Amino acid sequence: MENSYVEVKVSFIHIVVMLAGVILIGAILFYLGYQAGKSSARNELLGPDAITGTGKSEEIQLVDEKDNQKTRQAQKKQDPSISEEIKLHQLPSTDKKKDKIEAKPVQKETYWAVQVGAFSDYTNAKNYSAKFAKMGYQTEINTIVRDNRKLHRVRVGNFKTRAEARKERKKLEQMENKKFNIVRAN
Repeated sequence: MENSYVEVKVSFIHIVVMLAGVILIGAILFYLGYQAGKSSARNELLGPDAITGTGKSEEIQLVDEKDNQKTRQAQKKQDPSISEEIKLHQLPSTDKKKDKIEAKPVQKETYWAVQVGAFSDYTNAKNYSAKFAKMGYQTEINTIVRDNRKLHRVRVGNFKTRAEARKERKKLEQMENKKFNIVRAN
């Protein structure tokens, strides 16, 4: 019996050609996927009415002013919350004067409180807060992160003026025999 075998020689050139072929096939598949995704996204934006079976290539046209007026008239007939939602998704018009929106600052109610402690352990903050709550004070635990550490700040009171907070701070300092800070809160 004769032993037969096939000898295969692979050179550097063969490896480079095969690698180039794999890269080329990958690039083609990526491009085809990109085009399919782009087409799918365009069809989703346009909706089912914009897709026609004519096989002709159609350009996407921006909505002109007449269509905007029709849309606004239809919105007036709809529920106000729906028309507000539609406004959020419309393309901006070219008329800068119409689209100018003035931002109004949101004002939060500011009050004053006496900060009686800051604890790294929430349980300690909760226990200290409960102590003042038993005395009839309104308490709050405010959590912040400072220097990568959580601090749970215990605040007492909800005073409209700083003078009221100072008056109450004196009482609290005498009861606890400690110094406390007055803080602005909202």
